[in-house]
Amino acid sequence: MAKKAPTPVKRSRDSEATKAAILDAAHFCFARKNYEQTGLREIAAKAKVDVALVSRYFGSKQKLFATIMKPDFPMLQILNEGGRETLGKRLVRFLFKRAETKPDSLLQMLHSAASSEASPMIRNRIEVGFIAPLSLYLGGDHATERASLICSYLIGVSTLRQVIRCPALVGCETEYLIDAIANVIQSEINSDRDTIPPN
Repeated sequence: MAKKAPTPVKRSRDSEATKAAILDAAHFCFARKNYEQTGLREIAAKAKVDVALVSRYFGSKQKLFATIMKPDFPMLQILNEGGRETLGKRLVRFLFKRAETKPDSLLQMLHSAASSEASPMIRNRIEVGFIAPLSLYLGGDHATERASLICSYLIGVSTLRQVIRCPALVGCETEYLIDAIANVIQSEINSDRDTIPPN
């Protein structure tokens, strides 16, 4: 009796594992060097794969960077978790949690922000993933500007805490710091409230 042809399950699993390894390596490398300094060979070496596989799965360094820069901020979830009056605190709490679970995320953006090739992808990540949904939620006058200011506050605090390691922020009691930052952000959320159309 003829043997059945084996199903390509293992190959598919190997492919997914290889892609995951390349992405992990890319996250690591782009968090430690800027866009121009990071090469596909370095990423391949970190992933322990042939560089041809990086090109095969992602095409180019630009496309690989675009993949890891896809918007991943769960803004809609945060917006729907509670009322408007506590949104500032929810945003700050998520920021602190993200610093622990994805510490490389901020570094990837900061290292390559000055790159003419990488900056549009970084800007898209911020605008699509954070500013656009938040400004729609805020409504009223200057909603996009207010959402952008909130984003700048959060990135600024993150940079001082995670990258520069400002002693006043690193050593500060967490709940006090969350409340202090949330109060500033909440003022932007509450501004122009009278001009916000009813739901």
